[in-house]
Amino acid sequence: MEKGTQFIRVLELYSGIGGMHYALKASNISFEVVCAIDINPLANTLYNHNFGNRAKHIDITKLDAADLDEYKCDLWTMSPSCQPFTRIGKQQDVQDPRSHAFLHLLNELPKLSSPPEYILIENVQGFEHSLTAHSCREVLKRVGYNFIEGIVTPKELNIPNSRCRWYGLARKDSSVSWNFDDIRKTSFKDGYKNEGLKCLNDFLENQVSLESYFLADKLMFRYGHQLDIVKPTSTNCCCFTRGYAQLVQGSGSVIQTSDHENIADQFEKDRMSLRLRYFTAREIARIMGFPESFQWKELGISEKSMYRLLGNSINVNVVSRLLSYLLNNHTSG
Repeated sequence: MEKGTQFIRVLELYSGIGGMHYALKASNISFEVVCAIDINPLANTLYNHNFGNRAKHIDITKLDAADLDEYKCDLWTMSPSCQPFTRIGKQQDVQDPRSHAFLHLLNELPKLSSPPEYILIENVQGFEHSLTAHSCREVLKRVGYNFIEGIVTPKELNIPNSRCRWYGLARKDSSVSWNFDDIRKTSFKDGYKNEGLKCLNDFLENQVSLESYFLADKLMFRYGHQLDIVKPTSTNCCCFTRGYAQLVQGSGSVIQTSDHENIADQFEKDRMSLRLRYFTAREIARIMGFPESFQWKELGISEKSMYRLLGNSINVNVVSRLLSYLLNNHTSG
């Protein structure tokens, strides 16, 4: 199939709020999303608001090989549930019911008459050591895919966020010699337009009321020592999870709005004077590469719901580079 003369037909599995769709747009690939599939009704509503009615509420475990063949797609993108593999979860792996949909896809893939030419998979760091990942490698190899995998963080694109994620890339072209080192030398070599590591201030909102985002006294005094505190001038922040603003430890950073130089000293003297606040959903969306045109307030979706939806999504900038490499790189050796 000649890229540039024909659309890549895409099946978005676990499509969520459309991070993969935005990544496809940013990758400059000619594509058509044939169908986006997710089991979360709110995510589907948001997806359809921003992209038109492509998202469907479908239980992936109900799709068989014949159903998947009917889509006639060249590329499958997927970000399966990460909860069975997260470091703060129970790490039940294949025993976790949330793994069943992905394991079902792996079971059906060898039965397809026309499997996709390309597959991109995203999950949390640590997934690579799971039994599910082992099954993934075995099935893709058996079906004839040329498969590579690696860990990537947005900081490799000079984005100030440590959202480390595992990525698996598969293609049917077995003649291509490729690896993640090559991706870093080509697709990631220019970073963020060679501007150097950006600071958080480049992503913050300036013209909105932020009073409702400040941390409550009770939380500060009870759990304050567990907080990851950053400044607008910081060049990193922790990964934002679906539990942001609900859980304290390991769910994402909070930002200092006072001008105190030494956070640790001032925290011990008068922690409330640091004026700590949560990041807004728009700020997190920016850090994760979603464009300003991405809408949710028009649908009346709350910040709490957006934190959950964004926490389950992907970094658009990272995935767009991986998709460009996956679909455009045909250099051997």
